[in-house]
Amino acid sequence: TKRNLVLAVLSLIAVVAFFTNLNQSLSAFMVLVHVLPTYRDKVIVEGESSHQLRSSIPELLKVTNTDHWQVWDRQEPLHENLNLTCSWVDFRPATGGQHVAARPMCVVPQQENDKWVSEDIRSKGRWWECDSITSLILGQEQSHSSLLYVDIGANIGSCVMQVITTTNAMIVAFEPDPRNQFYLTSTLAKLSSDEKERIHLFPIALGQERGNSTIHVAKHNRGNAVVGHPVPDFPGQEFLSPMHIHIESLDDIIADNVMIDFLKMDAQGFECHILRGMPRTLNRTKQIWYELEHLFLDAQENCSGAILWNMFENAGFLQFHYPHRTASLKELPKGKSGITDTNFYASNPQLIHRK
Repeated sequence: TKRNLVLAVLSLIAVVAFFTNLNQSLSAFMVLVHVLPTYRDKVIVEGESSHQLRSSIPELLKVTNTDHWQVWDRQEPLHENLNLTCSWVDFRPATGGQHVAARPMCVVPQQENDKWVSEDIRSKGRWWECDSITSLILGQEQSHSSLLYVDIGANIGSCVMQVITTTNAMIVAFEPDPRNQFYLTSTLAKLSSDEKERIHLFPIALGQERGNSTIHVAKHNRGNAVVGHPVPDFPGQEFLSPMHIHIESLDDIIADNVMIDFLKMDAQGFECHILRGMPRTLNRTKQIWYELEHLFLDAQENCSGAILWNMFENAGFLQFHYPHRTASLKELPKGKSGITDTNFYASNPQLIHRK
């Protein structure tokens, strides 16, 4: 309580006065008076407003714009000039039985035959791979008000919507494809102002360093969006026209003192390059869900399933099969060979202790 905090401060002053002279004690008191309001901003209790939540991470980002891109302004959808249209459906998050109101979500129109994510959301209300994110995020903290979720490869926003509707987490999301940006920001623009204030959407790709490239998206699977060159899921797969994109490293985006509670990384084979651009941020990340697909990883220079696996292992992460619908985890042994295509969950034992 405030009373206990004041008593603690006065006790500290008395101790300092005992061992030092009065002038030094007064100086210490002035420092504490200056620091305590800032500390209060960072101790957020569940149920506080989004304004208070935002003040808990005052320096979350190092940069929000360059000469070539800027963070979404939370106003109008991006790239309306592409003449794309929304098919509006109800998004219904996985809630573990708790009631959460459905939200309008913009998906790819049915006639364009996006066979995976859009069709699943249209028929089932959500994308199943995102179901267990909420329980994994909230399962680690007693206070849920200052959590940070980072989504690398946000696509049309399935996991962003899962997190924004079921937690109070701040969200930093990255999606480089302008078409996916249109669908994603059309959805986000319809959220409440408090919800939108929790979202920082970067219209860029992440990689090892700043640069430029192209993104190649499969015509009937918008989840197959590959940086640099097309990688078909099957022979003869059609792709949309490649589009120019910008690349930054995550270490150049996230502030150096920020802790990430959960990071999702689904970048169609670009994961090795992303990890090489975030060594400092990786050390401050508690949990990661990442996709390991040999076809896409092998198509990138200096990357493979084994290389990606070892990058996490060498950074000290414990690795598990990712639980799509529950938070039941099965730890995998170190140096595991013969890794098959699947999603994995990695936790940092220095920052998180699983029961």
